[in-house]
Amino acid sequence: MSIAIQVNYYRNSFNITLTAERHSTGSLTVFQIRSDVADLKSRNFLRLQDYLLDLFHQVFGDKLRSSNSITELVFRPTCSFRFSERWWEGVFESLKSSTSITSLDLSGCNLTDADFEHLRSLLRVNFTVQEVMLENTSWRNDGKAALIAEALARNKKQATEFSILKGAGFEFDKAKSDASFFAVLLTQGRRS
Repeated sequence: MSIAIQVNYYRNSFNITLTAERHSTGSLTVFQIRSDVADLKSRNFLRLQDYLLDLFHQVFGDKLRSSNSITELVFRPTCSFRFSERWWEGVFESLKSSTSITSLDLSGCNLTDADFEHLRSLLRVNFTVQEVMLENTSWRNDGKAALIAEALARNKKQATEFSILKGAGFEFDKAKSDASFFAVLLTQGRRS
């Protein structure tokens, strides 16, 4: 079964919105999921998530890497349904190379400790992300939101320092959002 046929099958069977709904503010709503999806048998549900993740990479991956106008990603589950760890790992991994996404809205998402580690991994290498919204998540109450806020504060500082370096004449082949690259650049600059 081709990807297009698979996608249409899942769209029709589960009534899942798989669109890039762009807003004038530069945000992108990725998925809206109806509550009846949560009633799927687990095997079908895991297959569905695999297809959604593949679709995310195909449809949105290139747009996120090439578009400077998309600044916010909004994930909107309309139920308490839970994506697998592989889903969030894949999403956060694909965002590591994005230089335009400044805001992630994960409000209402059912997130785990493993998902938290994947988000922290993203924030360690991408300092263009300046805001993560976590309303109605367990992370608001268990201290994870505070740790994310600390990482975001570091990101803002690094983004400012990176802009200063660019303004001082440092040239780059392309916009680079890798914080480890930035740290090496700063270390080399201090030795001069």
